[in-house]
Amino acid sequence: MHPVGHLQPPVLKLKKEKTSPRQRRSLDYSRTSCLMHIKADFLFYRRFGSLESVVAQIASYVKAVNAIYERTDFGGIKYIDFKVKSLHVSSTKDDPTSSMYSRFIGPEKLLMLHAQSNWDGYCLSYLLTDRDYSGVLGIAFNGQAGDLGGICSKHRKFQGTLRSLNTGLITIQKYGHYLPPRIIHIALAHELGHSLGAPHDESQQCTPFSWDTTHGNFLMFDYATDGDQPNNDRFSPCSTAFIGRTLRAKKDQCFVESDRPICGNQVLDPGEECDAGSEPTDPCCYAAGETEGLRCKLKTGAQCSPSQGPCCGPDCKYFSWGKLCQAETECLLGSTCLGNTAHCPAPVPKANFTPCLMGAQICLDGICRGSLCLIHRLEPCECVSSSPWEQCHLCCQKPGQPNTCASTTSSLLMAEFNGTRLPLTPGTPCKGHRGYCDKFHICRLVDEDGPMARVKNAIVGFVELEDMSAWMKTRWWAILLAILIVAAMMSFTVFFFERTEDSNRGKKKCMGLV
Repeated sequence: MHPVGHLQPPVLKLKKEKTSPRQRRSLDYSRTSCLMHIKADFLFYRRFGSLESVVAQIASYVKAVNAIYERTDFGGIKYIDFKVKSLHVSSTKDDPTSSMYSRFIGPEKLLMLHAQSNWDGYCLSYLLTDRDYSGVLGIAFNGQAGDLGGICSKHRKFQGTLRSLNTGLITIQKYGHYLPPRIIHIALAHELGHSLGAPHDESQQCTPFSWDTTHGNFLMFDYATDGDQPNNDRFSPCSTAFIGRTLRAKKDQCFVESDRPICGNQVLDPGEECDAGSEPTDPCCYAAGETEGLRCKLKTGAQCSPSQGPCCGPDCKYFSWGKLCQAETECLLGSTCLGNTAHCPAPVPKANFTPCLMGAQICLDGICRGSLCLIHRLEPCECVSSSPWEQCHLCCQKPGQPNTCASTTSSLLMAEFNGTRLPLTPGTPCKGHRGYCDKFHICRLVDEDGPMARVKNAIVGFVELEDMSAWMKTRWWAILLAILIVAAMMSFTVFFFERTEDSNRGKKKCMGLV
């Protein structure tokens, strides 16, 4: 099983807002695309090794996320998608002295540094990195009204510092292991859900794993997710309601119509021959700054452009047949160029049940995600134990019989595993999906309020002050009424006290007392 890392809670809680019938009628349903700025830092670039590979990875991430969002109905708002408007890849350490390039910077600090830049020209701005934050795969500011977080928020001051809260980040590593693409896709879709105003699923209706393990938890579940169950890439009814509310309130401020390619984003969109960015340095492809008829088209004499795929060389010609364009992995055979296209053919999966991850798992459909239980026609199950060590043992059960769940060290599975203790791979969910197995094979519960709590403490005071100010402006009459009531009560108290004192003095004089 491949776990999804702990995806931190949103910074600010969603506030209920009333929308008038006039506002609902004026919603522009043709504006369905959120234009993003995506920055891949040097560590992310180093993981994939070339600009073309990084662009291909990011394009695949966006395509997978769009497959999730486009099929979802957010309270009548449909076909929401994300497009890369601008892509920045740091192929070198631009400024080694910058704290942003420190290997040991925490996720909350990294997000705050990214948020210092002005991203007003974008619906959202996300940073991609390759850092090991243990169980944390991503963090993002939660969608709020105005500029207080999420989509369409503008650069503004928070406690004296300018920040853009339309930001988030994800990392592609956990406990020293690189994540499979599907888990990265789910992590990115989860964080974008926060940016669109969805908090973590909490109610029983929206966390079905607690009572039905068949379909798994929904996308906005706040702890570990395998990524293999039907609900893992779907939004719960709770999430669709929250996101629908945010979209109605904000999307028309920055969303655009979705049927236009974006020349200059280095991603090959439908309708483009090539896309080498905005700088006129590519020998094969006209840049975005050229005249309307030339931009994002192949130059005269060019057979192809490297922006089209890894099988095109810098001389604008196809690589010859047989050149390796995608290296072999544990579960995929290598791919080679065909000699007549810039695209690299999809790799062929290795046979199912091929051992992978140092023998801890098996390949299924080209992905290292299968449990060793499957080799013996058993099902993986979660070990029931109070010991954090035993919770990270491999346990198996007979298909559909949870009462037979036992560790591989058990006498019940002696014939299959010969009493061998098999530790789960780091990052595997444990303890009812409330924690992860670490690199020492110990189940660690994840601190739900970790990094984002520190981010919240840095800015929430100002936001609460802003909220109070806005409330006072719209509820001035209530404040005035409260002041008048308090003044009346104080006046009555003073008047009553004085009358009581005068009465007591009179009584004392009558009794001859002074």
